[in-house]
Amino acid sequence: MPRFSSPALVALAAMVLIWPAFWAGWPLVFFDSGDYLAMAATWEVVVYRTLPYAFVCALGWLAGSPWAIVAAQGVLSAWVLHEATHAFVGARPLAVFAGLTALLAPGGTLLFATLGEHTFAEWRRAHRDLGLPCGARHFPAAPPWPPGGSGVVEDERLFATHPDAQAFLRGLKTIGAHLPQPGHRPLSPGDLRRVLRRLGADVTVTWHILYGRWEKAP
Repeated sequence: MPRFSSPALVALAAMVLIWPAFWAGWPLVFFDSGDYLAMAATWEVVVYRTLPYAFVCALGWLAGSPWAIVAAQGVLSAWVLHEATHAFVGARPLAVFAGLTALLAPGGTLLFATLGEHTFAEWRRAHRDLGLPCGARHFPAAPPWPPGGSGVVEDERLFATHPDAQAFLRGLKTIGAHLPQPGHRPLSPGDLRRVLRRLGADVTVTWHILYGRWEKAP
């Protein structure tokens, strides 16, 4: 498959996000749009409205078209989704965790939940038994605690049942968790069928959940 650059992916996602407006032939308008457009023109704060979004709406006045607002929102939303996906899917977990803890005030607390190392243990075991590489992402045995504080973690194992292995894979794709470990080479169709047969019917899969609490030093 071709590899797309990050700017290309962001641009593509932005187009998908703003497509409903193109389909309708006019930027989407909500009940509070008038207030924000007025704030962008007069800079008078309307009660129960937030000023930061007025800066986005100001792009429409500067560009002379409300489509500039839609384009800005689409690009910004796509960029946030790209960064969040790139970070939390496994490419930069330590950097993201450190970034979140850096936002805390001294003595502040971060509560979170993430997947642990025993997630999809049955799927990994089926590959291992057949001597095949498993593309499931590697999850940490413990959260990557950054310096400058202390943390504690508890874990829980939840078990999901599926009528067969294919149903398990369809479930992963439905929730967007089917992306493999970076650098993994997909199995051939024949090897994938061997793994599916190894799991058999009435498949039970482990979800290993880590519950963490990290407190920043005063």
